[in-house]
Amino acid sequence: MGTIRKIGKKWYVDYYFDGRRIREVAGSKKDAELALKAAEVDALRGKLLFKRERKITFENFAEKEYLEHAKVHKKSWDRSDRVYLNRLIPFFKGKILCRITPKLIEDYKRLRIDEYKKRNKTKKVKPATVNRELACLKRMLNLAKKWGYIDENPAKDVDFFDVFVIYEKWTE
Repeated sequence: MGTIRKIGKKWYVDYYFDGRRIREVAGSKKDAELALKAAEVDALRGKLLFKRERKITFENFAEKEYLEHAKVHKKSWDRSDRVYLNRLIPFFKGKILCRITPKLIEDYKRLRIDEYKKRNKTKKVKPATVNRELACLKRMLNLAKKWGYIDENPAKDVDFFDVFVIYEKWTE
């Protein structure tokens, strides 16, 4: 089905799948052999598990791709999405879009709610605000999935806060 080759100091797995040539870098000769066997098994199953990652950072996608899309498709993008992204970008800055996980998003939720608990009464970060930020994040990641930057939206498994229960619990 395919071959392994050494070009320079790197080992490559080289094969065809669905009429397309695929060449992947492997660490060592043994890794290349194992990767080729895995590709053959996946081809026999009818699916390919090697997927190309489009390496774009969260902040680059948010500022260059998502905001440009929002300018055209949303009336209130400047009042809403820009404000939410100003909160999301510092936390997710430097993260590759396809490496964002549901756990990382849950960590963001926890951080924002901890801010809610610690702040004084004049500047509260309410759970409803965090829900709006999460909604913006979900929209952004759905768009990234639609455009092929990621394969799955990690935010789809993250639940919103039940605003009334949390608000009553923490205001007591």
